[in-house]
Parts: sequence; C-alpha cells; structure tokens
Amino acid sequence: MSPELWLSLLLICALGAMSPGPSLAMVMRHTVSGGRAPGVVAALTHALGWGSMPG
Repeated sequence: MSPELWLSLLLICALGAMSPGPSLAMVMRHTVSGGRAPGVVAALTHALGWGSMPG
C-alpha cells in the first residue's frame, strides 16, 4: 500500500476516533443534569466498561 493510502486511512481513523458518539452524549447528560460529580462517575464507569471488554 502506498504512503498516501496509509496516510488517508490514518486520517479517517483519527477523525472517527475524535467524533462524538452515544457514550459522550451519556456522559454529557449526566454532567449537565447532575453536575461535575455525576459526570466524572459516568466517565469513569464508561472507561472501566471499555477497559474490561475482551479483544
């Protein structure tokens, strides 16, 4: 694969990783409705859930 194709693939993957998704919406909902502490708890439990996934 040429370097240009690798670069375009890297750019697409980076943009996909930076785009907000449902998990960000859930963390934001908890933060806006409850404040900083519920938002931090939601973010930490989300991170723990992702960290425990196999693969």
